[in-house]
Amino acid sequence: MRAVGIMGGTFDPIHLGHLAVAELARVTCGLNQVIFVPAGRPPHKEGKVEASPEARYRMTVLATAGDPNFAVSRWELDGRGPSYTLETLRHFRSAADKLYFIMGSDSLVEVRTWHAWEELTDVCDFIVADRPGFPVHAPEWRASLPATVQKRIHFLDGPNLKIAATEIRERIRSKKSVGCLLPGSVEQYIMEKELYRLVQT
Repeated sequence: MRAVGIMGGTFDPIHLGHLAVAELARVTCGLNQVIFVPAGRPPHKEGKVEASPEARYRMTVLATAGDPNFAVSRWELDGRGPSYTLETLRHFRSAADKLYFIMGSDSLVEVRTWHAWEELTDVCDFIVADRPGFPVHAPEWRASLPATVQKRIHFLDGPNLKIAATEIRERIRSKKSVGCLLPGSVEQYIMEKELYRLVQT
């Protein structure tokens, strides 16, 4: 049975935390492949994405290059209009016998605000990584989730890497080192293209 994990995100930029979660999800849940899907126009982040779609795609390709278990898709980038998770998952459903959506616990708590969220469990299971402030094993936190979603969740034990793309962008603007947060190829690309240098208004 072919099991595939979909890891969506703006990847603005992609960092070592993303890669660590993807690899842990692959090993823990026995995934044959993890497909990274850079977001096109995420409705909940309108006006907040700094790098261009092509730059975010290129950084994701660089970060995953050389790992045969990882792939990158342009599905959302080449689409028109807002990027909805449900439509993306439906697109990839035929590529796997079992489909998983990999996400952080901070995103999961907002699942009720997503487009047609009730239909997500018809398409996939969820692999959820711990994020600061949203401990995956806290009973009261898990109890707040819809019952239909709770039944389809696979929680990861670690890695709780406190890395945020927002922090990385701020460090670049402040001319601070980001080498311990990014793959070297991604850091080099950011410096060559002079990304994240200007303060967003």
